[in-house]
Amino acid sequence: MKTFMTYSAVLIFMFSFTSCDKIDELTEYDFKTTLTESFDVTVDAGENTFTDTMAVNMVNSDTQEYMDLLQDVYITSFTYRIINFNGDIEGTIHPLEFGLLYNNTDFYTNPSTGSSQYLSFTKDFAWLDSEETWTFLEFEASKYFSFGSSEHARQRVVALNLWTGSSPSWETSVDQNGDEFISHNPPFLEGAKLGGFYRFRAYPNNRFNDRSVLSVELRSSLK
Repeated sequence: MKTFMTYSAVLIFMFSFTSCDKIDELTEYDFKTTLTESFDVTVDAGENTFTDTMAVNMVNSDTQEYMDLLQDVYITSFTYRIINFNGDIEGTIHPLEFGLLYNNTDFYTNPSTGSSQYLSFTKDFAWLDSEETWTFLEFEASKYFSFGSSEHARQRVVALNLWTGSSPSWETSVDQNGDEFISHNPPFLEGAKLGGFYRFRAYPNNRFNDRSVLSVELRSSLK
């Protein structure tokens, strides 16, 4: 069963016009205007590109008086905005994760001593509603040092954390127009990502997403 995604988009063109007076061809008048068009696009699930054509009506209050006198038309800028979306906005994946965990910390949710190591392999076989295969390998190691309490702190802990991962299935291709496309990569919220509550806290959630990641963190906890 095919899944279709329909976008309603608005295209905004900034045009520069040069018109010439019929009586005096040496007299030229340059002006700029903005044209807006709306159109619908249907994209098959799993596709990254679409091809469509449309006609842009250049007649508006700025251009109507000069339509018969136009010599040249230049597009000076082009922007688009998706105003409506109809489809599976979240998507569905069914990956399997195989992991090995070693943990000898004193308290799992808030450790102060000990260490932990985690090695995992995640793969989506494109089963059921999953549309594409992808894999991700990751390794994480943490070490905690307790310096006891002090006059101003009930607990003093220094935590070291290293996390690295990569997607061996990640493929990058370039089409005949020079546009780059990525396939067999983990979804945006999976794989190599940084930012948010757990890593790179100064950045928004999942601010960085790429094929591979290496994160080293030193944290000092005072309670």
